[in-house]
Amino acid sequence: RRRSILAANIPLQASHPWSLYVMRAALLFFAPVVAALFAPTAADTCSVRLLVLDTLLPGQQLRCDAAPESFASLVEDGRESLVCVGRNQLSLHWVGCEASASRDESGSIMLTASDRLAQIEQGYSNDGGSKWNGRAGSVTWLGRLSEQDNLLSIDDSYSLAKALEHGSNLGLEVSPERLVRLGKSVRELTQQFISLAEGAGIEELLQQLGPAPEAPNAQAVYVAALLNPIVPINDNFLFIRAAVMTARSTANRLEYAERGLQDAIQRLQ
Repeated sequence: RRRSILAANIPLQASHPWSLYVMRAALLFFAPVVAALFAPTAADTCSVRLLVLDTLLPGQQLRCDAAPESFASLVEDGRESLVCVGRNQLSLHWVGCEASASRDESGSIMLTASDRLAQIEQGYSNDGGSKWNGRAGSVTWLGRLSEQDNLLSIDDSYSLAKALEHGSNLGLEVSPERLVRLGKSVRELTQQFISLAEGAGIEELLQQLGPAPEAPNAQAVYVAALLNPIVPINDNFLFIRAAVMTARSTANRLEYAERGLQDAIQRLQ
């Protein structure tokens, strides 16, 4: 539903100064209009059970060994969709993942996060004193990250517009060239990290997460899941899972992934 202007591949140079001026003006004017047209509607909003246990990323699994039987009944009855969401102190993150519940060989509840993403709406309940109760709340379904890579990058249109306005000279705006550089860096660093982490439990994690995606946002989310699994391989790695999940631009998400990879590689070498 929501498509970033980045996908239009708008050139940074024009053959005539007037055409460049018109292009910049049009982009600045129409970006919010396009965003409004493709924004989720009330039809995408529904009531769910919010599980505030950890910041889960698509493909990650959480084993709930200490969960009471009441939690098993809550997540297995199928009457409510489940959304796993992290929190920052008392406030929930603005986005979470749909999750499904199953039992492992030992009978423990396993939560598996999918790539169907949800925007958390205000007005959710408290948990009654126990995280295992979950919270009643509502979400706006955004879609699947595998199908719409820019779902979480709501600031991309503005960032690109500013890059065009300033000619990408300030270093703070997000030009297409910068995104290409970041994407290439993250891909190369991911392979370097995997090579260095061999024999440290990375193989099982790679089997769980599957191959690294090509799309930039999905790639950054994959890196965060790889560096910060739910059962830590190395507690010393920089924790980037929450930052990557809640970032509002592709560039920020890739930068967090790049920084996390650089830190992990430095610690492994």
